[in-house]
Amino acid sequence: MRTGLILSVFPASGLCAGGPAPREPESILKLLQPHLSQRGISVRSWEPVDRKDCYAVLIYAECQQPGTDLLELRRHLGKVLEESSLQLRLQREDVFLAMHRL
Repeated sequence: MRTGLILSVFPASGLCAGGPAPREPESILKLLQPHLSQRGISVRSWEPVDRKDCYAVLIYAECQQPGTDLLELRRHLGKVLEESSLQLRLQREDVFLAMHRL
């Protein structure tokens, strides 16, 4: 069974900390792609969110390995992004979409 995931990547200072986008979305994807591929996760699409002092990149992905430890994945990717002054939130896509419909 495949699990849809949403990865939200934004500045370490916070989602709406002001200032310009920290990096181009393509460079964020390039940084994460090898780590995602190693865990059987493929990127379906992505979109930048850039609104008045708020910036993030939403990455829509699919996990093809059942039983993937999402907490361990989030910690690992968080460490990868930390050097670039970025942070990450990782959620199952169904939970993310339900939260944003409220």
